[in-house]
Amino acid sequence: MKLKQSELQHIKEAVPAITHGFAATASEEAKKINDQLGPDIYNMTLVTDQEHWESMGIHTGEELAISLLNSTYSDLYKSIHGVRPRHRFKNVNDVTAALNDLEEYYDEVVAQKEFDIQRQKEIDREKAELDALMPGEFDFEHKPKQVGMGRGAALREINDLVKEEINLMLVENTLRKYVRQNFYLTETTLNKDIEDILLENFLNEIGVL
Repeated sequence: MKLKQSELQHIKEAVPAITHGFAATASEEAKKINDQLGPDIYNMTLVTDQEHWESMGIHTGEELAISLLNSTYSDLYKSIHGVRPRHRFKNVNDVTAALNDLEEYYDEVVAQKEFDIQRQKEIDREKAELDALMPGEFDFEHKPKQVGMGRGAALREINDLVKEEINLMLVENTLRKYVRQNFYLTETTLNKDIEDILLENFLNEIGVL
């Protein structure tokens, strides 16, 4: 997404100003919006010449508002999806509702992206801690290749098991947090219960049990 926070903020401020009553003519509406909002983030203001707007088929303040809101929706949609929408709204209520939905969607996408970044950082940190405790144990891809298909297959299988064990450790951390918040267990009891469960699951996976 290429939309800057300042651009989104300007959109949120512009919509109420545009939809709060309409002047009789497009030029009067443009002047009203300029007075309320001032220059945009590019230091530009709306043209206040009525002939300019009429040459574009825009005569009234409401028609100008609909046109501006459609342009705002199109810009925001393109910033999110990479293409402009084909549909143009015919009235202020419809385009305003669509803008509100699009802003909410954008906020949710940004929040999810930030969460994913933080989660990945946490996973990388935990893996780095494991690698620091056992240097080189998980770097099978960079170890010298051995002769023979049997040994290569065995190394791949071991690599898969190690990766699975790392995932189990990450699950254990999450499980610990959940149990501590929802159950009254001492640390000693908690450790024993979790270790027993994880050990049993791991042994089942590798076919020992």
